[in-house]
This record gives sequence, C-alpha cells and structure tokens, in this order.
Amino acid sequence: MREAKAKDYWRKIQKYEYKSYLTQIDIHGYNNLGKLELGKGIQVICGLNGAGKSTIILAIKNLLGIPLEKQDKIKIKNAYVTGQVYYKGNQYECDNESKQLISQAGCEEGVGFLEYLNIAAIFRVIWKQENLDELLEQNETIDFAVQDIQQVNYLTGRNYTKISLIEVEDVEIEDAETIDAFPFFIVEEGNVIYDTRKMGTGEYCLFYMYWYINKQESQSIILIEEPESFVAIKSQKNFMNFVAQQSIEKGISFVISTHSPYILENVENENIHIISRLFGDAVIKRPSMYGANVILGVEDEIRGTFLVEDMLAKEFLEVIFEKERMMFLRKYNIEVAKDSSHITSIMQKDVLQKLKYKIIGVYDGDQKKEKFDENRLQYVFLPLVKDVETDMRNLLISEGFYLKVAQLFGKESEDVFEALSGIAGLNHHDWWDEMCMVLGVNTHVMLYALYDVWKEKNQSEIQAFINDLDNIVSEE
Repeated sequence: MREAKAKDYWRKIQKYEYKSYLTQIDIHGYNNLGKLELGKGIQVICGLNGAGKSTIILAIKNLLGIPLEKQDKIKIKNAYVTGQVYYKGNQYECDNESKQLISQAGCEEGVGFLEYLNIAAIFRVIWKQENLDELLEQNETIDFAVQDIQQVNYLTGRNYTKISLIEVEDVEIEDAETIDAFPFFIVEEGNVIYDTRKMGTGEYCLFYMYWYINKQESQSIILIEEPESFVAIKSQKNFMNFVAQQSIEKGISFVISTHSPYILENVENENIHIISRLFGDAVIKRPSMYGANVILGVEDEIRGTFLVEDMLAKEFLEVIFEKERMMFLRKYNIEVAKDSSHITSIMQKDVLQKLKYKIIGVYDGDQKKEKFDENRLQYVFLPLVKDVETDMRNLLISEGFYLKVAQLFGKESEDVFEALSGIAGLNHHDWWDEMCMVLGVNTHVMLYALYDVWKEKNQSEIQAFINDLDNIVSEE
C-alpha cells in the first residue's frame, strides 16, 4: 500500500457514515471503571499495564454477545455492563445479561474478537495434533490472489511469491483448547517453501490477523486486543493502515486496546481513550493536544520542524493540525523564525539537505507571489489570502459575524459588537491581543473556536495544504 493511499484512508475515517458501531458502554463501577463514550470508525483504548484495558474490551465482548473464554469469565465475574450499539443502522440498548447485541440482532457473523492469545493457542493445537498432515489433506487448499499476496507482503515486509491457505475446522484435542477454525499457511519465498509450523510467531500473527479481518463481512464490529504483540514496529504501522483500509472499504468499526504509540500514530485524538489509574481509582479521558504517549511511558520520535513567520502563525498551524492531521503535532516541532526572510535564509542552506531530520518552511499566504528559486529545502504556504491577523480580522468584521462570535464565546452580542468596533483603528498586530483580552480567551482558544467557521469557505485550500505536507513527509 502506498503511503499516500494509506493517508487517504485515514482522512476518510472521520467523515465516513458507519452503520455499525458502539456509542457508549457503562461497567457501573466494576474495577472502578464507569461509562466510556465511544464512536464510529477506529476507537483505541490505551493505558499502562493494569489500567483496565482488558476489562473494557471483555465487557464490550460480553455486551455484544461474543462467547467468553473461561479466563474471561473470571476477569469480569459479576460485572454488570450496559451500552448502546448501532448495527447496520439500527439502534440497540444492550446489557450483558438478557439483551446482548447478538441475541437482539441475530448477528453472530457481524461481530468479532481478535487477540494475540489466539496465536499461542493455535500453535499449541498444531503441535499436539498427531495427524496434522492427514487433517490438512482433508481440507481445501486456496491459493491467494496477487492482490492478497501484495497485502501480506506489505504487512510482513517479506517478498512471498505464493501463499496457500487451508482452513482447518472443529479441531478437538485432549488437554488442549477447542478452536472452531484456524488458518494454516504454506508460503513460497524465492526458492524456499515452508508452512505455519516453521513461521516465527510475529510472522504468523500478521498472517492470522490478515486472515481474520479479511474474512469479516461488511458493517461488522471487531474488537482487537493488543495487535502489536510479537509484531515489529514497521509492521504495526502497516497493520493499522490495513485496518484503516478495511474500515473504509467494508464499513467496519474497530475497538482496539494497545500499549504501542505506533498503533496510535494516525488515530485522531477524539478516538483515543486513555485509562489512568492512581491508588485504585480509574479515570478515562481523551489525550491532550499532542497525544497519549506520556501515559504509555514512551516518547515519540521527532522527525522534523516546521518553521513559521511569527507566534500567531504557529498557533494557527497548531489548530490546523489538531483539526486536520494530528500526526504532524506528534511527530514535528513548530518553531518561530521571526519573519519570512529568516525562513528563506534557512531554506537556502545546502548542508541541511543532507539531514534525515526534516526542516519545512511554512510561509504566510501573502508570500505566494514571491519567488524562492534559491530555496534548497521544501516549503509550503499557509492556506490564507495574506496572514493570520488579516484573514481573521476580515472574518470577524464581516457583516453580522459578531453574532456568531457572541454565541461561540457565550458573550452578549452588544459587547462583542462594541469590541469589534474598537479594533478598527488598532495596529495590524495589536488588535488581535486586544480582541482576545476583551473576550477573555487566549490566542489558541480564539483560533480554535473560529477555525470551523473560517474553514467553511476555505476547505479546498486547507485540503491542498495538507496534501502538500503529506507529500513532503512521505518522502522520508
């Protein structure tokens, strides 16, 4: 999957009209956990060990009506779970006692649960099965199409030329797990042919997750517990891109628990739920502006810096990234370079081209008419006509806009009108600070509130700006 295509899938998730998803779940104080507001698309639950991720995933599993394993029943014994679920456009009020989703909607094939423990169980079954070769011969062998091989190569980082699948069903072994069905793979890579028995755990894990998700029907709800287990970092990222693809192409909603920041990389903050625990008490919240990595105990790798002309441009760029592409805030710093000439002087340094660390110039909109033929580093222009002060000022003083401002900030319309009238004669830079002071908000809050209204007439410019940055960072 090309990086640009993957980003396109992630962009579509927030706007896609999903028909199957959880809106909320309430565990009513069990393990000190309460209500969790969920939503469409890809929802991620994260936190440190012991925070309660597994409890929530199992509670959802129970609410949907997916059969619990023996260890599951022990973990959530006596827990009462309620929640609201949409399945194929119909709303269901559910509980884990008599109103599970499956019993109400008859959707056994429309919900799924995927966890790394399945892999260990399958390997145990395979090695305890004395007549495995004979059993395999009794089942049909299916060769993967070229497109499927390419997908698996993308996930694993390998170069398989042929992949065959045998689905083994209803295997029962004394003193071992009973598994409804498991996939057995035979692969060719160059001159080497081998099967599941000789695969590494991480390799088979990726094959298994691909097989499981790929066979789900459209408009399903799938729970995944810790997909990063046994899997290398690059494959974690590629797996999540595959999940985004399946989410869009098949309308599948996912709820995923994880320890890994790489699973979170492209997930919007509003779809991330952090469980924090202190002295037994638990709190579930969405992450701060920059992500959940502090809670996970890891640091993101900073890949580069965006250089902007002034502090207001920095605040404005942060708001754009918060609203449109949170990954940029997690992976890049934003620094003020004083003015456009300072940006240009840095963009023209040949030595910086050799760095893996990216430095990207971000000029104000009024610089589009200038020529930067001497620039050696890549640069873009903010999606503005001129600069933040001018464009926001024109928005604020447009006819009748003071009424929207009053509504946004909970102020009397007459007070806002008076404030807007007062800024007319102020200096180009001073008026913004004055306006923020009158409204009693800081710059970031002001821009964040105005952004959605400003965006209504600037959607194509914003999308072009984000696309330009996507193209630049994808060249890493």
